[in-house]
Amino acid sequence: MRRYVKRDEWFIINPIMEGTMQARLGYLIMCGWIIGVCSLLGCADKPKAMPQPTSSQVKSDSDRFFDKMKQDEREQGKGMAPAH
Repeated sequence: MRRYVKRDEWFIINPIMEGTMQARLGYLIMCGWIIGVCSLLGCADKPKAMPQPTSSQVKSDSDRFFDKMKQDEREQGKGMAPAH
């Protein structure tokens, strides 16, 4: 047999819904504090430092950059007519 919950048995919602305006405001402030503290504790970890790139990674990245730069210069040179 299914038992339905009476309105008086909502032990969490009942004081909020039937309380005074001050009680409702108190519950709202309390919930705000709880959410704020939980969010601050969740973000309390120190950020991890990014690993430094090795010299070979730096060299390969710079080589790729200069190759791309040379290619761009060649492409721009083809589009422009030589000045006399």
